[in-house]
Amino acid sequence: MSATIKAACACASTLLFHSLRLHAFRGAFPHILIVVDRVPCVLQKVVTEGYLQVLRAYGQQGAAYLTENHDSLLAASTETLAETAGDRGSLKGHDGDLFIPLEPGAETPSGSAGFTMHVPLPSFATDDPAPLSYSLMPFCSEDFLSRVRRLQQFFRHCGDGQLQHQGDQHEAAAAAGGATMTSPPTAPSSVWTAELFREEFDELCPLLGPLLSSKGDSVEVNVAEGKPLWQALFNGPPRELLGCVLVQENAFQNEMRRYRLRLNLFDLGVRVAEHCHLGIMSQRADRLATEGRLKEALEDDQVYSYARSCAFRPEQAQCLAKAIADSIDLYSWCRAGGASCAAARVGQALPASITAALQSAELWSIFNSGALNGCTSATAADRTAMDVGVALREPIEGPGIPLLIVCRDAAKVLTYGGGMEDCLTNTGYYEAAYVPERNDVARHRERFRTAYNEVSGGGGESEGVEENTAATPPMHGRLKKKEYLAMLKEKGQKPNKPQSDGADEEDGAVSRSAPAGSCISNSIGGTFPIGEVITESFDLSQLSGTCDVFAYPDMFKQVTMSHPAPFTMTVERGVVTHISNGAPKEFLDLLSLVRQVEGKCYVRELGIGLNPYVGAAHVVSDVTTFERQWGIHLSLGQRHPLFVKQRERRNADGTVAAGVQVDGPILKRKAGKYHIDVFVDAAQLRMGNMFVVDFTKGIAVP
Repeated sequence: MSATIKAACACASTLLFHSLRLHAFRGAFPHILIVVDRVPCVLQKVVTEGYLQVLRAYGQQGAAYLTENHDSLLAASTETLAETAGDRGSLKGHDGDLFIPLEPGAETPSGSAGFTMHVPLPSFATDDPAPLSYSLMPFCSEDFLSRVRRLQQFFRHCGDGQLQHQGDQHEAAAAAGGATMTSPPTAPSSVWTAELFREEFDELCPLLGPLLSSKGDSVEVNVAEGKPLWQALFNGPPRELLGCVLVQENAFQNEMRRYRLRLNLFDLGVRVAEHCHLGIMSQRADRLATEGRLKEALEDDQVYSYARSCAFRPEQAQCLAKAIADSIDLYSWCRAGGASCAAARVGQALPASITAALQSAELWSIFNSGALNGCTSATAADRTAMDVGVALREPIEGPGIPLLIVCRDAAKVLTYGGGMEDCLTNTGYYEAAYVPERNDVARHRERFRTAYNEVSGGGGESEGVEENTAATPPMHGRLKKKEYLAMLKEKGQKPNKPQSDGADEEDGAVSRSAPAGSCISNSIGGTFPIGEVITESFDLSQLSGTCDVFAYPDMFKQVTMSHPAPFTMTVERGVVTHISNGAPKEFLDLLSLVRQVEGKCYVRELGIGLNPYVGAAHVVSDVTTFERQWGIHLSLGQRHPLFVKQRERRNADGTVAAGVQVDGPILKRKAGKYHIDVFVDAAQLRMGNMFVVDFTKGIAVP
């Protein structure tokens, strides 16, 4: 198996079992929908191959698969490796012979596999993982959401044959005088007949039919044991459409003209993993495949690096992100309790998250020693766990320690004074995936009811159901303004704002106060790869200095390296004022465009990428993916979807913080037009001697 396919398998294993945690569902067998463009690019074929191989291996090995350490997949070089025991019985994963062939024009097949029939249902009394079935579906923008809703309803009627049999037994017992017999758990009126079930099965074929390769080979043997598949599903165990993997050449939501497609899926209770803009990273591999150089296409570094970057585990990303976010939030403000105050800096105990990160063997198997350091003046006795949550509730008395971005040319430094915005993180770690109520089929179905009309027998969507519920403002009705505002406050919403799903506004970035996928939110999932901490200067005018930029997006949003060397950018009071001689003309044109529209070019987002598998040594063309690279990026332009600039800083209890004066612009969420990411040739991020992230230490993986 090639290193690229191993990386794709590690990607799939990470997302299915660590981020989405589909195997933890209880009371019904989860089903996963893998959606791919009808004619996919090479990178899409590779990512899809990873999912198919992992799901098939998991179906064959069950719990044993989860006990294996898939980290060894990441150690693979670009050389083709010898076959291992785990490779035998897998799909056609060797060079040039994938399930969806690498040859140009090969189409995505449609079909399903993994329908286990006789395995006992997992319950909370056991740790046995749930079996997973799956479907591969070519994307069609015209009826995608409608088809997902119909599929969800169909799977919720799998097992109705058993319920029907129980109902018949109950009626027979009642007729014979056995009135004390327990009633069936489901009302007979909601149970489909065999005829209706078969009719829906036929309507959903070929998606529910056997998954066949381009050569006509089936992924698995017949699991129905001679019976028609529809009959086996009707009389088999209950099932639930729980996961959706979107493997996209560009972005399906653009074809559907819909903002944040995954929000619609979240509203159905579906856990979502998005792979976006793969086409731009697959251009060289596609060209090689067109020339018949299939092995080289499979070994293309962008294809390999993207798959590898998606295998960055959420537990590792969360550990590192929390250490960085806690430190910035804690030290950038001086608080009454003493945390980050000048008089209390000596002997300061480390935040608990820093201690946890420094002691994480998993992290230091990836990053070299010294990549993260806490208080250098703390003694061994001081290295105790500081409760950051308690410290952050202390009143703010003014700005704390300035945050510095030091470039590899140490003379180039950006200084953030005046405090920082509360950090957001994007780690692929979703708390809701761990809570029992989100992993129990009865509570799941009570919360996420099907959008198809049960009374009509699946003949259409319920009246009043809108496809874009996540983007539809709440109806005011006849409520008085006071009542309306009280209702929104109870729901955690703001007036005249679209309903959105928790903190899932920008690729899954979440704040401390709104954990990703918390039990009050629908969202479990996001865009991959992950690994980022996001903040910016609370007062934009408090950012000044110089930095070297080594990469930027071109007019087509493709990552472009600055040749022959990085250029220097000067920032004064939050505004880009000068670009050094020799800067690429393309970047100068981009900067000129921002200035023409917005007047001044402000520096907003400070992004700290955590993903070790992309960077200067492994460049990928997609800007959103490259943002995750282990390093620093800044956004130019007034636009930012996450931070709203305020005139005053608030304490945790909502009171106005003392000693904070804002001199910079007050920008609304939709202010400006441009958000252009540039990548800084950074050596360190540091806050005095309290906290250092050292990007020069490198990573322990090649």
